[in-house]
Amino acid sequence: MPNLVNYTVRFLSLCLLLSTAVSYAEPAETNTASSEPDTAQTEPVEKKQYYIVEVLLFRQLNEQGMRDEYWSRPEDQGLTGDISPLTDETPALAEYNLSSHQFVPLHKGIGALSREHYKLADSAANLRYSPNYRLLAHFGWTQRSLSRRYALPIKITADNMFDSLLPEGELKLSVSRFLHLEVNLASSHCEPLSQPSADKQSQTDQAVTDKALDQKLAQGITPESAVEAEAQILSAGHCINKVYRFKQNRKMRSKELHYLDNTLYGLLVYVTPFTVGGEEE
Repeated sequence: MPNLVNYTVRFLSLCLLLSTAVSYAEPAETNTASSEPDTAQTEPVEKKQYYIVEVLLFRQLNEQGMRDEYWSRPEDQGLTGDISPLTDETPALAEYNLSSHQFVPLHKGIGALSREHYKLADSAANLRYSPNYRLLAHFGWTQRSLSRRYALPIKITADNMFDSLLPEGELKLSVSRFLHLEVNLASSHCEPLSQPSADKQSQTDQAVTDKALDQKLAQGITPESAVEAEAQILSAGHCINKVYRFKQNRKMRSKELHYLDNTLYGLLVYVTPFTVGGEEE
């Protein structure tokens, strides 16, 4: 009998010990599961910086600047009469044609800015109806924030059959500490030479004549032949093909209107930053 009692007591003690172990083990397992971090919720979402770029390109109709300022000739820059070599074959974000006003994306992540999002509509209207300017283009695009090393340009093209003063070239926005806009545009125009008078020749034509004379002398042509050739060109009323270049590099801030110009062309630029999946900054 004592043995039976001892076995009974030992059995009950063992059952109590096992039930206690299970009761401690279950909460511990639950706590372990709940303490593991939820990586899907805590992992940060990468925000990509983008910019909305809006531009107004216009021509200044005061022709005095065309006469007063010295503009280079194509042969001075290794160019022919066609200005198209200014746009090389490097990759571009998009292409905008000044004649057809068409914006064609050429790269992923680039999009045309819709008219309802224009911020420079009033400025465009003022230019359009001003007798002093001719609005050539009003367009915009969105692009990723990239350094100068990786940024790609917007190509500007034109069909110059009816207007040789439509510029071609590139606009490129890049980012370092500040925004940087590189403008490299040019047009080619054949300017008629005025007839030489017995009294005096215009200063512009005289400079052209002197430069042509120097080039011919450098090619080994005798002074008498060079002067005779220039006289024939002037008397025949030929024209000199000139290149009107608009080239600038401007450091800018976003959400500020920036104005760039020379005596022939002008550019208004407004840049707005935004992040993907976030609010406009």
